[in-house]
Amino acid sequence: MCQRLTYEEFVQKLRKWIIKDAHLPEDYVFLKKKEKTGITANGDRLFVVCAETDSGKDICGIFVEELYQDYVEGTSMENIEARVKCDLDRAGNMENTRYLNDYEKVREHLFLGLLNLEKHRHELKNAVYKTMGDIAITLYVHAGTLKNGITYLKVRSEYLETWGLEKDDVLHDALLNSYRILSPRIYDFKKMMYTPGYAGDDFMNVDPYFISDKKKKEGICLSVKGLTNGAVAVLYPEVIKKLVELMDGDFYVVFSSVHEALIHSSKLCSLEELENLLRTSNSRMTFQKEFLTDKVYYYCREKDKFIMLQGSLKMLVTTIRMDEEN
Repeated sequence: MCQRLTYEEFVQKLRKWIIKDAHLPEDYVFLKKKEKTGITANGDRLFVVCAETDSGKDICGIFVEELYQDYVEGTSMENIEARVKCDLDRAGNMENTRYLNDYEKVREHLFLGLLNLEKHRHELKNAVYKTMGDIAITLYVHAGTLKNGITYLKVRSEYLETWGLEKDDVLHDALLNSYRILSPRIYDFKKMMYTPGYAGDDFMNVDPYFISDKKKKEGICLSVKGLTNGAVAVLYPEVIKKLVELMDGDFYVVFSSVHEALIHSSKLCSLEELENLLRTSNSRMTFQKEFLTDKVYYYCREKDKFIMLQGSLKMLVTTIRMDEEN
């Protein structure tokens, strides 16, 4: 059994690996120890010079104390190196992150994504997010463009202090951005399978007349254009209003992945059958990183809130009554 590296050994090993893997000069990767104030106030960082331009150097900071904690808790060096490599690959295409200290410049590039709170607890330690049941509503910044799409990063909590803003205000701005960037779409499963080029339909223009009781029971698939990070669409205020209209009241949400949400009428479905549906969906999931939750959620129009259900409708009623008492 291999002996665990000390913190200093871990940092040096990681530094040497970065230099070798990225083919960088020795002085392009350097450690800055934690200070009481300033850029390293939140932890030791390995700084990596990723690119040089006429205006200066693009530098990526890697929080090594957090990585070492993951290593101590059982994450292999190979996995840590893979995570660092992913971050460095993105770093050369992060034109928006250089403006992170200036909220007015970065504001339009902020958006929200949903993550499972427990499975992502390590990477959420210093991120900006708020919870909804077992889901973390997480703040991201669209960092730049890659050959195969966009690159994005979680926003660290210290930026709230830099901006002088409250978390809820920033998350609200990001929610409005998400609606603009990730426009809501409704998808038909048969068309997805058999119609080449099918990209869903404009959700906000769906006529309630065409949503039959059968479809309300079977569920409608809500996502966004491109079917990536689409589960967040269920949080858009205008989408919630539209769903209440389509479902004629309260509704269930089955998050089959981070990419979509299945919406079911609360009047036509039982919680038990939806839990079975979610269990089946999660068991067939190809990539565990797409997993969001094993709980069914319920939107209560009267409370204007999403409630995580714990296994019986009785629990839901009890939760609502306790809220009313408080």
